[in-house]
Amino acid sequence: MPIAIAYTPELADPLLLANAPGGAFSVVVPSEGKLLTLAPGNNFDIDEELWQRAQDLPAVSDMLSSRLLEVIDLSLQGEKVTETPAAGVASIANVEKRAALRLIAHSREEKQLQTWHDADERIEIRNACKRRLADLQEGKG
Repeated sequence: MPIAIAYTPELADPLLLANAPGGAFSVVVPSEGKLLTLAPGNNFDIDEELWQRAQDLPAVSDMLSSRLLEVIDLSLQGEKVTETPAAGVASIANVEKRAALRLIAHSREEKQLQTWHDADERIEIRNACKRRLADLQEGKG
């Protein structure tokens, strides 16, 4: 199942954020010897095996339960997933509505939101993009 990981650092303890360069969250996954880094907002192209192992780490588990991290299922409506949407994806039109709304809520990129708005015919998605764009433009980021 393709996923996106949404990271919402503004929900975190300010002391945690003070130690996070650029607001990113990084954790070493010992079993893999790899670093998992998540930027604020939506993170696509996540190594699913690395993510599976990372979820067992106490820091990641705590962030999931406190909603600092949210896993968004990118399954497509009535289609087999052939490709995970990535930064710069032209459309979320085939992503299920609930997942699309979560992606919009966590997006911090105005250009991406406008692209999604223009490419989607669902009124709920278009309205959510408009609201999120307005929030970003008003600094409610």
